[in-house]
Amino acid sequence: MLMFLAMLCLLVLTACILTWVADAPFAQTLPLTITAGTLVTYLFTAAGEKEWLVPVLPVVVLVLAFLAWRRRDGEKAPRFGPAFFAFVLAIAAVAALSGHLQLTIFDDLSHWGLFTRQICGMDKFPAAAQSASTFSDYPPGLQMLAALLNLGAGRASVRTMFIAQILWYVGLTLPLLADFGWRRTRWADLPLVAGMSAFLLIFPAFYTKYHQMSLVVEPVMALLLGWALLTAWRSPRPGFWDLAAVGCGLSVLVISKSTGPLYALAGAAAVLVLWREPLWQLIRRGSWPARCTALAAALAAPAFWYSWKLLCRLKGTSSYFTQDVAEGALSLENLRAFFAGQGQSRPVIAHFFRFFCIEPLNRAAGLSALGFLLVFWLLAWRLGRLVPARARALRVAGVILTVVFLAYAVGLCFSYVYLFDADEGEQLAAYHRYIAPLPVAMLYLALGALAPFTGRLRAAKRRWLAPVCAAAVFAVGINWTAATELVPGFFLPHRQLDPQEAVWAQEQTELQPVFDSLPDQLRRDDAATLVVTDAPSWDHDCRLYKFDLTPGQTLSLNPVEFGGRMAEAYAAWAAEEQPLKYVFCAWNGEAAAAQAALADTDGAPLRANCLYRLEEDGGLVLEKELAAPAR
Repeated sequence: MLMFLAMLCLLVLTACILTWVADAPFAQTLPLTITAGTLVTYLFTAAGEKEWLVPVLPVVVLVLAFLAWRRRDGEKAPRFGPAFFAFVLAIAAVAALSGHLQLTIFDDLSHWGLFTRQICGMDKFPAAAQSASTFSDYPPGLQMLAALLNLGAGRASVRTMFIAQILWYVGLTLPLLADFGWRRTRWADLPLVAGMSAFLLIFPAFYTKYHQMSLVVEPVMALLLGWALLTAWRSPRPGFWDLAAVGCGLSVLVISKSTGPLYALAGAAAVLVLWREPLWQLIRRGSWPARCTALAAALAAPAFWYSWKLLCRLKGTSSYFTQDVAEGALSLENLRAFFAGQGQSRPVIAHFFRFFCIEPLNRAAGLSALGFLLVFWLLAWRLGRLVPARARALRVAGVILTVVFLAYAVGLCFSYVYLFDADEGEQLAAYHRYIAPLPVAMLYLALGALAPFTGRLRAAKRRWLAPVCAAAVFAVGINWTAATELVPGFFLPHRQLDPQEAVWAQEQTELQPVFDSLPDQLRRDDAATLVVTDAPSWDHDCRLYKFDLTPGQTLSLNPVEFGGRMAEAYAAWAAEEQPLKYVFCAWNGEAAAAQAALADTDGAPLRANCLYRLEEDGGLVLEKELAAPAR
């Protein structure tokens, strides 16, 4: 944990130094530092040389410090406004209060958290056979921040995963507060900093139920796109650092998930509209370095997207929907049937339309997807009257984003009919996070663009408007279930709202004594552990074993999947080449071990809650008797 906090402080220090170098506020340099560090970690990991980041990072900091020292006599001072202190307060609260959080969502244990822990413990991306992320639809872009922060620590804990996730939230929300400065009195500044800190923690909970409780990527993707759009709006004449910020934001976006390229394409089109005139002037009359910078920013996102596709080809991973596409899921007949409302598509379309128009994205009483669009256009209309010179560009950019969003919504509805499982289509599984990124990014752009005009609310006739709007948003729009989970004692009671998550949280607590007694060598990336149990590999206990032992490999030997072939399956596994091999007989594994005819070197049958080491001659030697689950 100390090494993790040291890396976090180094990241913040780099952002602070960059305020001198880029002559930009901390609220803008922090997200630039986070995204750039993420991309650099991705490149080093893709090359299989992640360990070289340890000596490289201090050199980068020293170079930036030298550049900042050379600019020390500049006219402008670095802008550490209240946003800086609000960030420090928010991230300190997260670091202090996140120890009780657990991974209780299926996707976290089976993918997001599992892959984060694996990649933090390895110096390169694993091959398809070893990877916890077995599909190319889930690039590791956002997980690279956790890998960067865990460089010295190696193994990522659940606590550090959540801190890295909330660092994304807080760091990318910070630009919304860049225009707020100090007030006249110190006593007025204290509640200002406290209120801004609360806003940084609560704002992501405004539009999603996935706040502290999950590691899903869609909330961060929304903030990445919104930050790129807001950067383009705030800099009508973009310089090097503005182009770098947009390029980094969109590049991380394309390697965050399979939908990232679509969001990045929509964002790039909107940025081109907002920067149309200055970019045209740069192409016609700009210097060669400026032209090269603009070209690099434009090509960065496609280059990172292609790099991931190349890695997938080299590692042997394929899309989750490869089989569905091969079976004709995207055929013209299905398209005609979908738009004609035939078969299963009619009830799914009706359900989807109701969700789109009415269902709040945060499952509380907030805005629906359609509500986000309407609020954006209302704010865009007001913004056009405040900044008439850029009203047309904003409207065109808004139309582009709206058209892309509506097309994506139709595509998502089609996917629920023909790509997802039948039960997922009926329930519109994960709809809230799938639909949110584009409309949330649009609202982010509008709020950030209106932030400089908040001073007008201080007029006598408008003083009532701000508290009324704030009270309405806090009372109706905030997902308080997610926003309060950092408070000790609130997390597990909230899991009771979902019976399945409550059971998983209880099972995780019951198995914790087992995890605490497991030797550390089982968690090495060159170790392989065979768990003998009577439950299949998709059982929650088996997923918890796999999650805890990652980046070590974990396999399950059970009668559900192998039946009468358990002995043959064990012999095949024992014959594989692996430096460290262990057999763990789980609390419910004695009968399965007997069925597979497994015994130790003394001929005794395997005992429950015992760990055995596989010798070179094939014998099993008792390594350690582990603690039993608290059941």
